[in-house]
Amino acid sequence: MICLHDGQTLEQLAVFEPPEGYPTGDLAFSPDGAILAQVTNRSGVVHVWDLRRIRERLRTMGLDWDLPPYHPVDPKSEQPLSVEFEPQN
Repeated sequence: MICLHDGQTLEQLAVFEPPEGYPTGDLAFSPDGAILAQVTNRSGVVHVWDLRRIRERLRTMGLDWDLPPYHPVDPKSEQPLSVEFEPQN
């Protein structure tokens, strides 16, 4: 389970349950904070959450957290997701 908190108020914003339930390894955000990636303890398994899309869906249900929205994505400048990791020995 991954809990996302507001960095200033420490209010819990969201809880993410990885689909397979693998133990959580490293976590990382994209530079704009809109993508959350989780490396699991199972080799080669990475979970990715697009927080921009999640918040858009939550907003339609009146459930979005009380923070400024993410900047819109310019489709022309959008880069494919790239994940790099070093295998553990």
